[in-house]
Amino acid sequence: MASEWGTSVFMNPPYSKPRPWVKKAYEESLRGKVIVGLLRGDTSANWFHEFVLGKAELRFIRGRLTFAPPQWEKAATRSLCLDNSNLEK
Repeated sequence: MASEWGTSVFMNPPYSKPRPWVKKAYEESLRGKVIVGLLRGDTSANWFHEFVLGKAELRFIRGRLTFAPPQWEKAATRSLCLDNSNLEK
């Protein structure tokens, strides 16, 4: 948490202790960074009111997220792939 984050960041903090991550995301956003976070939808949590509500664009997702069927979890590594073929070189 001591390091400065890049210009755009995706974060998926631990649902059990999101506060330090959300606080850091808020601080980095004040520096002009674009932060996208996958957070638990706990609108009663203090961190939500301190660092999210009224300070970020919110999108609530209906239902639970599933990242991969259980049979894939042991055999495959997790990755995020971006197509950057249209970016200027």
